[in-house]
Amino acid sequence: MEILKIEHFVPGKTKPETSTTISLNVIEHGKKLIPTKIKAVIKNEGIDINQLAELAEKKIPKGRLIEVENGKEKIVISVG
Repeated sequence: MEILKIEHFVPGKTKPETSTTISLNVIEHGKKLIPTKIKAVIKNEGIDINQLAELAEKKIPKGRLIEVENGKEKIVISVG
């Protein structure tokens, strides 16, 4: 089963503060279940969750899709 994984890190931590995993089999409905905090972080960085879901539904190579890092946090979005 392939998954879309969204990890939210804060400075000084090696483990994510929040980690969300969604099966690509249910991504269209699963995106509605993403925690509000993660949605806000993604939106704040200009990442459209709908476009992300569309991209993830396609058969794309596994690995990191997006990594965004600013002074306050880091977001890693990957397919595995």
